[in-house]
Amino acid sequence: MRRCVFGVVIAFLVAGSVTFGQGQGKAVQVRFTVSAGSVPIGSCGDFNVLMDASVDVHLTTLYDPDTNLPIFGRETDKWWWAVFRNSVTGTSLDGGPGENSQTLYHYDDAGNVVVTEGSGLQGKVMVPGYGWIFMDTGHVRLDSTWTVFFETGHDSYWNQELTALCEFLR
Repeated sequence: MRRCVFGVVIAFLVAGSVTFGQGQGKAVQVRFTVSAGSVPIGSCGDFNVLMDASVDVHLTTLYDPDTNLPIFGRETDKWWWAVFRNSVTGTSLDGGPGENSQTLYHYDDAGNVVVTEGSGLQGKVMVPGYGWIFMDTGHVRLDSTWTVFFETGHDSYWNQELTALCEFLR
């Protein structure tokens, strides 16, 4: 009985995907690793907080079949390591590990990104014996100028809640 149900489900999915896939544009997938240094996170007054990190990125972009312009994009990031540091003294704290996030890109008819949505755990710093002092998690929506117009969750980066991180990096 299980095989029969499983077979019917597979047949239904295959038949549905044939109809669903007709007339759609191409989907282009790209995978790469980004290693970045000295990315500015925010200011602590007399010094800046910088981040060095390595991130695996998987980006899928869907294109309109008629115009060949992008209509939707999905980016999945897996952070391998991150270090947050004082720009003047070099004092540092390790971030992560275990950050994973997803970003969705919504395009207008001209192929321009009009809304960017980020979800997941995109950054964290924990001091043993003290607790979390920096956390970027939840969901955020940005317009084409990278202005936040919707936010849920705890977001130290977008809200520039850096007091504890600054104190530990002094």
